[in-house]
Amino acid sequence: MKIWLINPYGTIPSEKWRDYSFSIIGKYLADQGHEVVWWTSNFSHHFKSFRSSSFQEINVNSRFKINLIPTSGYKNNIGLRRVLRDWIFSIRMYLIGRKQNSPDLILYYESMLCLGFSAPALSKYHNCKLVYHQMDLWPELIIENLPLVLRPVFKFFFQPVFFVRKKVFKNLDGVMALAKPYLDSAISVEPGLKNKPNTVIYNGINVCEFRSKMSERPSMDLSRFSSSKNIKIIFAGTLGPTYDIENILKVAKTLNDSDKHITFIIAGDGPLREKVMNEEKKLKNLQFLGKLTSKDLCSIYKICDIGLAAYGSKSNVEMPDKFYDYTSSGLGIICSLRGEVMHHIVENDCGIIYEAGNSDSLLNAIEEMSSSKEILNKYKYNSFQCAYEYSSERQNQMLGKFLKKVSRDG
Repeated sequence: MKIWLINPYGTIPSEKWRDYSFSIIGKYLADQGHEVVWWTSNFSHHFKSFRSSSFQEINVNSRFKINLIPTSGYKNNIGLRRVLRDWIFSIRMYLIGRKQNSPDLILYYESMLCLGFSAPALSKYHNCKLVYHQMDLWPELIIENLPLVLRPVFKFFFQPVFFVRKKVFKNLDGVMALAKPYLDSAISVEPGLKNKPNTVIYNGINVCEFRSKMSERPSMDLSRFSSSKNIKIIFAGTLGPTYDIENILKVAKTLNDSDKHITFIIAGDGPLREKVMNEEKKLKNLQFLGKLTSKDLCSIYKICDIGLAAYGSKSNVEMPDKFYDYTSSGLGIICSLRGEVMHHIVENDCGIIYEAGNSDSLLNAIEEMSSSKEILNKYKYNSFQCAYEYSSERQNQMLGKFLKKVSRDG
């Protein structure tokens, strides 16, 4: 088939970061013999920088290419400039897409604040199959994070979005989601999707490739970590208010004043960077590494024991990428999320759940997991063993079967 992927978000293969789900999907479908084009923005949401000054075509391989559509940019994740970027992408995507040869199938994710414009419109114009990838719960996430008094106002404001979304979902040929609650949400919006091809496809990562990177020589000196016999706990991710960063720092301070042989390693960047750096100066058990390449992050994981999936209490993340990283690395997992990932952690006995924002709860989880070498190794072993269940290899096989069903039905 000729398949279009439409999504203005995510890193592309040439950028030094982990493979985004649409990169994984594109490479897999190309390997299966399909002709794949991923249409995305020339402005990187992840790096907040422009990839090109105008339209650009990037050949990933002979069957998979990426087309960069020029848009505006933004500095903050929340704001009108981000909405403007998404609208510019959708409009230009539609205008450019009309001039192309018709695809057989479009698999897309676009902000619902754009009223589901370009991909559904192009599907209708080219008379091709349309599959929506439910990657989050916008705009519900916006509403849930507002003060109670403002929620009714914004629910009213978003009524046009909800109306158009239901109309778009009614005309889908299939829907896939990153987690079961996301899929359930799409079906609740349009119950008819229950009778159409639908599936959960986790992000996953290439476990073999990831573990191979862990064995490569790092570009940074890790001797100060590898020579230490301390239990090493890592948080790698965005240093922002939606994560439980301040709680981590509070617990690090508590353990710094104790006789526990534990080192906290924080890698990443974000609004709380300065606060983390200031605490590092005060605490001998805290190391801040800043933003790392995916290769160096793999090297850090290799010498760590515990991974923190520490999200704030208002987070609605169901299956975080950290879960795939930590299981591939064989780290015991300490997680604050109560969604789908919690059930996988409990089922595989690879970690402990704590209460977000509660320093006693996080401290107790750390002390329980690190209470003996036998207990820690049990969690690490179970984590390592279950990684392939959520690998991109396994998820891709499911994706292939799902898209075949979409192309057959109707």
